[in-house]
Amino acid sequence: ILEILDHDEPDVDKIIASCFEHKRSVHTITVDQDEKCAADSCCVTVEEMNDKSRKREVVRARWFVYLYLKEHTEDSLTEIGGNYGQDHATVLNALRQVKIDLENYPPTINAYKKFNQLLNTIN
Repeated sequence: ILEILDHDEPDVDKIIASCFEHKRSVHTITVDQDEKCAADSCCVTVEEMNDKSRKREVVRARWFVYLYLKEHTEDSLTEIGGNYGQDHATVLNALRQVKIDLENYPPTINAYKKFNQLLNTIN
């Protein structure tokens, strides 16, 4: 788009076409795919994520799903937490905690990098 805008008189048709081309290249990731990537990145199973486990690895995987859904959907915190039997306050606290961990805790940083790599492999 920037190349098109650099010219004195930009071609509106080219700008619109390039926007639609970008839109087509973006793919949608389902919640199931998101859960699978989060589980794999934290070395847990999706079934463990859906249980009431408070193991750090399981909680971390849930955090990644919460963060992804918060950033990529219009779901409310209540809707996001409802998938795991959690209320909005739990999700809000999880979002705060994962952001702190992503700044300071190497195991969470590494797992989140792996999570993003797995998401990027989904077509």
